[in-house]
Amino acid sequence: TQVDWDEVGESLLPVENLSTGECFNASNLTDDSEDFVEDIKETSCTGPHDAEVLATKDLTQDDAEAYDAANSTLCTDLITSGPAGDKITPEIGYFGLTTDASPNAGDKLVCVGYNLDGSKLDGPL
Repeated sequence: TQVDWDEVGESLLPVENLSTGECFNASNLTDDSEDFVEDIKETSCTGPHDAEVLATKDLTQDDAEAYDAANSTLCTDLITSGPAGDKITPEIGYFGLTTDASPNAGDKLVCVGYNLDGSKLDGPL
């Protein structure tokens, strides 16, 4: 999944500025018919929110060349090998966000967790 930067306003948070443990709201986050996540706005993890950043990674050249948002195992590897692995339950899904559908070396991959049923998270994962 990527961000449609043509739709992003100045008050919205770029993917590169998201850090592990931060929570946010966004349009189209769980809408499988949409290709873009839009309107990313950081919010408190203690109140209702759409997603939480579970892990981030600066992509290597190999990562970027092999990246396929629909089939990437990068987030699975990052989440399951780190402390975020304990946050994944049958109700929680996750996927990666990049600025571009075809990221470059040095671009940031942001792995986010969300409720699979589309409801808001009501606290930190």
